[in-house]
Amino acid sequence: EAIEETYTIKIKANGNGIVSPESVIVNKSITAEVTATPQDGYKFVGWKTEGGAEVADKDPVSTINASSTTAIY
Repeated sequence: EAIEETYTIKIKANGNGIVSPESVIVNKSITAEVTATPQDGYKFVGWKTEGGAEVADKDPVSTINASSTTAIY
């Protein structure tokens, strides 16, 4: 049986809040839940990929797969 390649995904905030966890291990069939928590006075507005593309899911608690993601506040 073939072993699926795994990826370590680093999740970061843009400086106006925190994300948890800051990294996860996923593959094509394993996803991970991440949570963005804004600092006081800021509102979470979405996620974007490392390449800058906005992610359709605007929920601060989101499920991700093999891509790099940043929380936007």
